[in-house]
Amino acid sequence: PAGVVVDDVTVASGEATSIDIAGSVATITAPATTSIDVSGDVETVSGGAIATVSGDGYVEDRGDGNSTGNPISIGNTGYTTLAEAVTAANAGDTIRLKGNITVTATAGIISKDDITLDLNGKTITYAPSYAKSDYIELLNVTGTLTITGNGTITGPTGSEGAKYDSKVMISVEGDSATLTMIDGSMTAGGEGSDGMYGIYALTGGNIILGASDGTGPSITTWLAPVGMNNTTATAKMHISGGT
Repeated sequence: PAGVVVDDVTVASGEATSIDIAGSVATITAPATTSIDVSGDVETVSGGAIATVSGDGYVEDRGDGNSTGNPISIGNTGYTTLAEAVTAANAGDTIRLKGNITVTATAGIISKDDITLDLNGKTITYAPSYAKSDYIELLNVTGTLTITGNGTITGPTGSEGAKYDSKVMISVEGDSATLTMIDGSMTAGGEGSDGMYGIYALTGGNIILGASDGTGPSITTWLAPVGMNNTTATAKMHISGGT
């Protein structure tokens, strides 16, 4: 009945006309006659029903192959875009992906300390539409950011990667800036001699790759996966694992 909070569920015809989902559910199977309202997180709806979202909920496949709701969260608050979440994040917050997202312009500057980006097994696709002279990286880290959750960050490939020759996916800028990438993967491409860098440290930025157990991320880019400019201050890099 309406108002009941359920976990993973299959609804047979005639069992319920309305259900509310407030938790995290992998799959809901329900006939088209069932109304499903989601204020939590659901991966897939099947069986004919089409889910709707209220509040900060998110559904990866609402029943027709389309997602709906807020694919990013900080605590219990949902956000439509990564840029909104980056702007809202305070020191100590975790930005968590609940679904795959495509980012078409920079997500902004991570200026606070102890920010975590939990990819949660999902994918961020960076597909900018800038002219090369106007290009801005996906993220600029001037505070401290940890990327975890074993997800994927992908950038432009082929001719689009070549268009942004010598540009970077993530920059780490300043003596107090630190990017730690624990796991997951990052890719960006190019063509011929033109293509993109992965992570770039400048003016003293710090890059830490991997965990103490020797595991780490995979970074595959057309130019150097990790680079640094130490002409103004000594950049620092620590690699524990990865490829």
